[in-house]
Amino acid sequence: MVTLNILLILLILCAVAALTIWLLCDVKKVTYSGSELYDDEAIEPYVFTNEYCKNSVYCFIKNRFFNEVSIPFVKEVKVSLQDPNTVLVEVTDKEMVAMMIDKDGAFVYFDRENVVQEVSMVLLPDRPLVVMEDVELKDLNIGEPLPLKSKRNKELKKIISCIEEENVPVDKIAFAADGTVTMICGDITVDLGSSANTDAKILRLKYILPKLEGEKGTLHLEDWDEGNRDIVFKRGA
Repeated sequence: MVTLNILLILLILCAVAALTIWLLCDVKKVTYSGSELYDDEAIEPYVFTNEYCKNSVYCFIKNRFFNEVSIPFVKEVKVSLQDPNTVLVEVTDKEMVAMMIDKDGAFVYFDRENVVQEVSMVLLPDRPLVVMEDVELKDLNIGEPLPLKSKRNKELKKIISCIEEENVPVDKIAFAADGTVTMICGDITVDLGSSANTDAKILRLKYILPKLEGEKGTLHLEDWDEGNRDIVFKRGA
């Protein structure tokens, strides 16, 4: 009899707690952070998927434990509570430093390790397009490395790292079959030649590009090194 009374009391307490949560924990404020690709209105439908999400505790439990939010170009969405009436939504975008185009015309976005992060027909801004004459992309899946030979893989990682480190605005990186590299920076074509001295060449490029603002033409860095500091710029359309 005592056990039954205890059970009844527990059930009553649980019911009161549930009713209190339902009545007092309505969402009055939502704070979004983290994403550079999506605004708050775009993220909202992925988090608040039904009318019950108007309750902050329900929204937190559903998104944290029972619903894996899947949004293109987004690695993770973390939902937490600041207080009973305030929901915090922290969005982590995928690391996508550059892109290539596969045989179907889709953009293949990859990270600093040349691992595929997203395959999409949507073009994101501010990512250099990488073109390789001797490489064809097909049937790639997220999480797979780009199908590059070891040497080319290292060259690409080095160039991406250098342009990020020096904050050089690059629209396109093109690898010819013979291994020479050309970059497009706005209206300036930059001939890097082989991948030798890439870091030093890109460092020089960082200081040269502002001086060429408004110009069109080709900047020749293919023969530049510590022993030969001559740099030729040929104007042209």
